[in-house]
Amino acid sequence: MREAVVYAFALLRVKGVFVDEAQHLMSVDTPHKPTSQLDWLKALTNRTNVLHVLAGNFDLYDFCRVERAANRDPVGDQIQTAKIPKCTFSGVVVPIDLKRFLDSDVALVECPDCASTRTLEPHGGVLRFKSHDKRKTTTPHTERRWAAKGEMDWDVVGS
Repeated sequence: MREAVVYAFALLRVKGVFVDEAQHLMSVDTPHKPTSQLDWLKALTNRTNVLHVLAGNFDLYDFCRVERAANRDPVGDQIQTAKIPKCTFSGVVVPIDLKRFLDSDVALVECPDCASTRTLEPHGGVLRFKSHDKRKTTTPHTERRWAAKGEMDWDVVGS
């Protein structure tokens, strides 16, 4: 049956499936368990890249909370799994000449420690990099921004 569904999804170029009254997926005969339904949907999603959206009443919430689906939290009930450390450059005064900064018309500044970007405004005559979580990914930035070139040399980079 799964092969027929996979074939039909590919043939019809299906991008998403909405399942209304999805709480009925919970009512299965013994010896089957609701987790079997989740495993089938997950395997189908992984093989086809088709998004499955389950909609139903409050019984569906319990279905999404079964033991094996604890990591698949419904939207709106997200839990943070790890404490994300703050970047060491948080709150630091950025040593860019204020006149150069204002004349450049570029307000985006790249953190020299984690490459996170923030839009800065001068307060009290100084530019201070706002507190932020340490960025884990290192995707390249292409937009025009201020970036450090060495310890104290800052310049506008990007296209």
